[in-house]
Amino acid sequence: QVTATSTAAPVRTARSDTENILVLGADPRPGDKSWRTDTIMIVAVDYQKDVPGGRPQVGVISVPRDLWVNIPGYGNGRINQADYIGEGRKPNGGGPALVSEILNNTLGIRTTHYVRIRQEGLVELVDALGGVTVTLDCPLNELTPNGRGGYNHFNLPAGENFLDGAAAKKFATFRYASNDFSRASRQQQLIWAIRERALQIDAIPIIPQLWQALSKTFTTDLSLLDVIRFARLGSQLDADQVHGVVFSTRALANTVMSGGAQVLVIRSRTALMAEVDSLFAGKPIAEQGRQGSGRCPN
Repeated sequence: QVTATSTAAPVRTARSDTENILVLGADPRPGDKSWRTDTIMIVAVDYQKDVPGGRPQVGVISVPRDLWVNIPGYGNGRINQADYIGEGRKPNGGGPALVSEILNNTLGIRTTHYVRIRQEGLVELVDALGGVTVTLDCPLNELTPNGRGGYNHFNLPAGENFLDGAAAKKFATFRYASNDFSRASRQQQLIWAIRERALQIDAIPIIPQLWQALSKTFTTDLSLLDVIRFARLGSQLDADQVHGVVFSTRALANTVMSGGAQVLVIRSRTALMAEVDSLFAGKPIAEQGRQGSGRCPN
C-alpha cells in the first residue's frame, strides 16, 4: 500500500526570495557635521511569481539602531553610524551601500535599493495626506525633549488616535519612556496607517506632486516610476499580506560596553536567523505597536 505524503512548501525568506529595499530615517540638525540613522528598516517584496496560485506579500524588518556590528573599514560600532561613515567615503549612495553590506554580513539579506528620509519628511508627508489614524490597545505614555534639558509628556489613549505630522513623528520617534523594540513596532503600524490614508484619499495619482513637494526631505536610487509601481502593489495588498518582524530579547541582548555605551549585541545567532526567516509568518504590521505602554485599563 502506498501512502501519500504531503511536502511542506519551502519557507519564503528575505534572504533568497524577495526584492529588498533599505529604508533609513535620519534627523540631522542644521549645522551638524555628522548624523546617526535613527530608523533602519528592510522592506522585502515577495512577488510570488514562481509560486502557483501565490499571492504577493511584503515584509518589514526593523533593525535596532543600537545593534553592535562590524563596520567594514572602520571596526566595531553601532549600525546607526554606518550611513554617515559610508557617505563620507563616497557621497550620494556610499552610506546606504555600507549599511547594505553590514546587513548582508549580519542577517544574510541583500538590499538592492534605498530610501533615506529626514524626519521632517515624515511630518510633511503625513500632513500632505491630511493626517493618519493609529490604534492602541493600551494607552501610550511617552516623553519628548522640550529643548531645555527636560521633557514633555506625549500621551495617547487606548483606541483610535488621529495624528497630524508632528504627532506622527513623536509616535514613531521617541522611546524615552519605552525602548527601541516598542518604537520599532509603532513605526511599522505607522507605515500601514499611511498606506490606509493614502488609499482613502486616492493618493496614487498625486504621487508625482508629492515627489516634487517632498524632494528636499529624501534621497533614493528609486525612480518615480519605481515608487508608483510599489505604491500600486501596496494598494492591492490586504493586511494579512504585509508582515513585520521586530527582533526579540531571545535574539538580542542589552549590553554596556567598557566605555559605558549601551548597545544591543547578538545573544543567539540561531534565534536571530530564525526570526529573520519567520518574516512572512509574523504579525501583520497593521497589528504592530498597539500595546502602547503595556498598562491597559481594567
